[in-house]
Amino acid sequence: MSMFAAEDAGLARMDEMLGAEQKQPQSTVGYREGTPQQSCGVCANFLGGEDAMCRVVEGPVAMSGVCDRFEQGDGDDEQVLAADAV
Repeated sequence: MSMFAAEDAGLARMDEMLGAEQKQPQSTVGYREGTPQQSCGVCANFLGGEDAMCRVVEGPVAMSGVCDRFEQGDGDDEQVLAADAV
């Protein structure tokens, strides 16, 4: 098993443990550049972390991105945009 396959399997198990629904590809959820008011960094589905993971979207996501599955969560918009610009 390759390192990437093992990592993907580990992420899939983590999603199962969290009770996450099936993740959707970025292309099917309208993933795009967000706004300060609507972005991954302030979305309830954003898990953050080193790989910037999301509960509902496959692959890493940018804190400044957004998709059609956006749900308002807690966050500081100015800090989110500043962190993503680095």
